[in-house]
Amino acid sequence: PPVAAEAAAQAAAAPAPAAKAVAPAGGDGRLIVRDVTCVSPYALLLFAGGSLVVNAEAGTVEVDGHITIAASGRVGALLKQLRAELLSLLAKKLEEPSLSLVGSPIYEAIVRLITSDGL
Repeated sequence: PPVAAEAAAQAAAAPAPAAKAVAPAGGDGRLIVRDVTCVSPYALLLFAGGSLVVNAEAGTVEVDGHITIAASGRVGALLKQLRAELLSLLAKKLEEPSLSLVGSPIYEAIVRLITSDGL
């Protein structure tokens, strides 16, 4: 849809969200591989399970109640919309496995966003 492609383009043009430091999962000071793996904030916001909560006043997006990422309210709202469009596209793919996603404005926008890290 043109609106979703426009939202993706706007999200890509906006400053990249930044992950905030969090304590290791174990709480005992040990680092676990999953705690130090480099994952793009865009990939995390688009593909992580659970909910996204945008807090425009604080300039954050919370992923599944566990991870807080610094992002403007505008970027958070655009990514939330893009994520909804992605889920819709994936549902269509599940219904029709032969459906090609290549060429879809949503697919192309997400690939561009992830590969360029929003730049």
